[in-house]
This record gives sequence, structure tokens and C-alpha cells, in this order.
Amino acid sequence: MMHRQRLAVDLKARAGFDFSLPISQIDEEIAVIEAGLESLRHAHGP
Repeated sequence: MMHRQRLAVDLKARAGFDFSLPISQIDEEIAVIEAGLESLRHAHGP
């Protein structure tokens, strides 16, 4: 997941090309991964 986060930051910092679609896709992937991790945390308890 860290790779995707670094990639999103890198793309957001670039100029001269519209990276909005890849950034949006990466942000969606990060959200899905985070939701899955949160689900696993709740499934296994504290």
C-alpha cells in the first residue's frame, strides 16, 4: 500500500499532463485496501 501512496503523491506533484484519472484510480485502490484492512481488524478483535 505504501507504494500506491507514494505513487499518488508523485503523480499529484507532476505538471504538464492530466494525471487525474490514474490518481483517481490509485486513490480508489488505496480506499479499498484500507477498508479491507479495517474489516480484518474488526474480524480479529482487539
